[in-house]
Amino acid sequence: MHFIQFGLYFFVFLLSESLLNERTALIFGASSVNYYYAAGLILTALGYLSFSFIDRINNKKTVFIACLFTMSLSFLSLKISFPAVFLITGYANLIFLGFIGGYIHYNCSLRIDEKNFSLYLGISAMIGIILQFISQNIGLSYTGSVFVVELSLLSMIFITFIYPDYNGKIPAIDTLQSSINLKVRVYVYFASVAIMSIILGFQDSIIVIKNATNEIHLFSYVRLFYAVGVVIAGLIANIKNRIYLPLASGCAMFLSVLAFSFFTESSAPYNVSIGIMYFYCGFYVMFMTVMFMELGIRKNNPKYYAGLGRVVRSISTAITVVITTMLSSYISETVYTVLSCILSILLLILMALSGILLPEKTIVSEIPIIKESLSIDAKLSEIYIEYKLTEKEKESFEKLITTELGVQEIADEMGISRRVLQRHIASIYEKTGTKTRAGLCMLLNR
Repeated sequence: MHFIQFGLYFFVFLLSESLLNERTALIFGASSVNYYYAAGLILTALGYLSFSFIDRINNKKTVFIACLFTMSLSFLSLKISFPAVFLITGYANLIFLGFIGGYIHYNCSLRIDEKNFSLYLGISAMIGIILQFISQNIGLSYTGSVFVVELSLLSMIFITFIYPDYNGKIPAIDTLQSSINLKVRVYVYFASVAIMSIILGFQDSIIVIKNATNEIHLFSYVRLFYAVGVVIAGLIANIKNRIYLPLASGCAMFLSVLAFSFFTESSAPYNVSIGIMYFYCGFYVMFMTVMFMELGIRKNNPKYYAGLGRVVRSISTAITVVITTMLSSYISETVYTVLSCILSILLLILMALSGILLPEKTIVSEIPIIKESLSIDAKLSEIYIEYKLTEKEKESFEKLITTELGVQEIADEMGISRRVLQRHIASIYEKTGTKTRAGLCMLLNR
């Protein structure tokens, strides 16, 4: 059900952002649309950040109120032509959408251990993109568009209330320590999303104005390449816990840059360029979504990290769009293409040097595996009694410290589902006050 919620949110966000840009062009003129677009991105980022600072994030009333405010603001921003009122309602709408997005990303991140998580997330994003494509290509008036947005928000509210609480328990997606230091991983993810956003910002600053002046139509059939991209990226991310997604995203980015450099002359090739850019956007969106969700689980703080990729994207894109627009009279598209090529190469080098392009290895020295012996049995008995572990928790505890099996393999041996095992592991960590497999070993050797 949370995947449906994510897809509906993705649709509402995309449609609201594009309609606000079109409305801005009508009220303030096409030449200024990029500046208002950038301001909207910054406020969306603030909305995402506000979620991580609000207590009782699982309180459904908070989400309900945010959705109601967004519905009313959507109506006002798309119906009122007074510039000041339009800006206030439109920007407030983006802040609330950002807040709701923070909740959706956090809620999804708590299910990251589920089978085919990345693929289902990609499919739900694809559905959101297709819904936007349909909405903007069937001749809907602004009133009709507002109705579609509000209907989707109502659906999100309904899902929020009928779906049971997850209780905020953080899943153990991988109890083994990664060979890549978490601090390094944070820096690389931040830098990667920032560089990808800068490259897309160069392209956005060009095509947003062209769309506002009706030189191109961003939401024609080429938009469907975006839907194809998110599904393929989700499929790749689904393989071996997302280890191939960074490489695939980097390659898709480089392909997009090359396409923009070759196809910018006539309308047909330009559509090819935009189609490839949209295809890359699918990888870009999946990278900044699932990799930051995973980072939040690894850092034991999904509330803060799950939507942080969106924050980095919004701020980086906004700054790039403003600077590019201000310098548009002095710097040609060719210069931005060259800069994009350089940045994409630097990003691939950064990814390669950091190690995120390679399959992860475990650091055996950091995870002492305890071999079975008589003394171990005695220590285990003491721990079982001290922390009041259930029979299944005892069996899970023993498997975790005496074998090198992964979570799925342990679940198979125990004859239970991966999700049930994750609950046992989470309960063990909570009772013993540990967070990792290595922590359990240290507890045994105290």
